[in-house]
Amino acid sequence: MHLFHCELTLHDTLFFATREMGTLFETERFIHNYALAYALFGDTLVNRPYFCDSYRPEYAEDLGRLNEMAVYVTPAQPLSWDYLLITWKMGQVSYYRKSEQF
Repeated sequence: MHLFHCELTLHDTLFFATREMGTLFETERFIHNYALAYALFGDTLVNRPYFCDSYRPEYAEDLGRLNEMAVYVTPAQPLSWDYLLITWKMGQVSYYRKSEQF
């Protein structure tokens, strides 16, 4: 078994949705291991297009190669962080999708 400890340096704001409530999303102080797996292995071991046209997660299909390679990514905790409150201006765009549950 190989263990790696990594420290990541962000060069811009990290937009990560821990919870989504319609058009509002919230980011917690921890970065989920699935999000890190997509970010770290998205061009090699994770098979996912840049744009997803549904809200149904497909983690088993997306992360199957990581499991086959016995790779597990643990959640991350930032050493320091700040929160931002941002309002996005949404125009009438045809590609915007609102979750069916809201």
